[in-house]
Amino acid sequence: EDNIAYLGVGPRLVLVDVSNPAAPQFMGQSTILGDSLRDLAKDGAFIYGAAGQAGLVVLDVSDPTDIQIANAGPNYSQAQPPNAQQIALSGGRVFVRNYAPNDLVWFELPEPAQPQFSDSLPLGQSEGFGAVGDLLFLPAGSGIRVAQAQDPDETISRIDASGEIYRIRTAVTNNTLYLSYITQNSHLAIYDLTNPAEPQFVSETPFAEFPPLGETAVTDHALITSFTFGEFGYCSTSLTIFDIRQPNEPQQVAESSPQNCATKLVGNGDYLYVVGRSGLRIFDTRDPANLQLVGSYSNPLGVQIVDDFLPGQPVSYFLSSEGSGSKITAVDLSQATLLGELTLPSEDPVFRLLTDTPHLIAPIWNRGLAIFDTAVPQAIQPIYTAPEDNISLGNYSATAVVNNVVYMPVQDRFEFTGELGAFDLQDPANPQLAGTVFTGLTSFATLLHEGNTLYLLGASEPQELVIIDISTPLAPELVSTMTLTQNVRQIAVVGDMIYATCEITVCDSLTVIDVTDKERPFISSQWQIPYDGVAAATADNRIYFLSSNNTIWALDVNDPANPKMVGNHTLPGWYSNIKLAGNTLYVSAGFAGLMVVTINPSPDTGCQDLSATLCQTVWR
Repeated sequence: EDNIAYLGVGPRLVLVDVSNPAAPQFMGQSTILGDSLRDLAKDGAFIYGAAGQAGLVVLDVSDPTDIQIANAGPNYSQAQPPNAQQIALSGGRVFVRNYAPNDLVWFELPEPAQPQFSDSLPLGQSEGFGAVGDLLFLPAGSGIRVAQAQDPDETISRIDASGEIYRIRTAVTNNTLYLSYITQNSHLAIYDLTNPAEPQFVSETPFAEFPPLGETAVTDHALITSFTFGEFGYCSTSLTIFDIRQPNEPQQVAESSPQNCATKLVGNGDYLYVVGRSGLRIFDTRDPANLQLVGSYSNPLGVQIVDDFLPGQPVSYFLSSEGSGSKITAVDLSQATLLGELTLPSEDPVFRLLTDTPHLIAPIWNRGLAIFDTAVPQAIQPIYTAPEDNISLGNYSATAVVNNVVYMPVQDRFEFTGELGAFDLQDPANPQLAGTVFTGLTSFATLLHEGNTLYLLGASEPQELVIIDISTPLAPELVSTMTLTQNVRQIAVVGDMIYATCEITVCDSLTVIDVTDKERPFISSQWQIPYDGVAAATADNRIYFLSSNNTIWALDVNDPANPKMVGNHTLPGWYSNIKLAGNTLYVSAGFAGLMVVTINPSPDTGCQDLSATLCQTVWR
């Protein structure tokens, strides 16, 4: 709107000047919101955002270079717990689709920055709703209910469908409404909105000619729908383009790839804006049969999604996936400078970065290892990729690198053998399986290394903790096995103590296991705690657990007999991995980017004494 693209980028709002579509320019960005932005709507100088568990948020964009959070949410007083996914402005109200439960929630706007909860109604199993002007298009069993925004409970007309409505999308040009929806099949219906209170049916495109629907957008010349498919790091979007220069007689004229794993389509004038894993791409639609890419915008470091992060000095590495395969990016964070990048084949998805000393090592799902030469970060070079018939890797969490040896489970593509392999990397171009040890486990959950010992956590019940001696690195030996009484999800090792947390749905305890005598480990104590552990990082006598409710918890274990929780910090969005370097925690957050959290800030960071708290200082 007004030559500005408003982008939800993780838990930030980013503004980009698109007055010259061929050269979009960054204008400004907000500070961090309470969760990632899923959807946006604009009215005057305010952006209204559906921000997941942060609910409904409001941002003042009157100065694009100085965006202010006018209301941080959630604004859900008297409503269900917030999980805002979709948003629209209609009839002077704000409408939000909430998830779990799947409700339509609406708010009055006595003041632009002060939305007030009004009411809600259930949406059943449908993924969304539509809003055009003062009209709402709501799923209603095997049909779509049309209602006025001022009275969402009152039906003014109904559109019958052949089955349960799963998804609704709307796009309007002049008085023509394009209504796309999914039952068991996809549908595109056209309505005349000359009289908004009584939409008049014009025609419908037969479902046999229409691909599955994702998003729908309309420009002055074309109607565009998308279909996105993805799995294991691969993602692809196809666009179906209709010529609508005769609005009531759309003609399918082309199918196209936006070169982006798309999450949103927006049309404005001559241009189609596609956002997704590869950032923003802008297409000229004046010839609907031949869309032309005219410009693009992405994160200056070239990283949109952070699957994993390997901190280093001066070079750090991002692992990301933009749909065409995993991508490894070398950056200098101190200068915010992109150094180099390498995109891997889509058939070799990588989920973790293990180490960059002396080479970058990454496990390939269901394959084995990949090794890269990073001596010149500007030109990352593959040294070794496991052949397809190689020993397979079934769990990337059960892998550890110790000097020039990689320890990982040995299995074929279908079954774990119970053995842990020691792979010699003295020649990184030709790793060799030098030794194995039988663990007695039927599956792995995770593996940790401390000193000359490996600790393996089994995944099958009853869970077992297996202790392996690696004093002779290429000849690992089984020391002992201990059966655990709790369903453990994550373990952390500090000295001769293991700290284990369990699934929060199963228990709420911290189990301390004494492994001073590796042959006779025993549970020394158990404590009730208000969190579980999805991932963990350790430093000195501190453990930093990342929990499933998106919070970092700091645990002081200086006295193992009396561990103390000394701080916590809630993060916006959903997270998967945490790493520690110096006094900084790095949390990989997928679509939300990278969260950087200081744990012992110096006085010039602007943080207060953190003896009992953590302090977030930087994001992305």
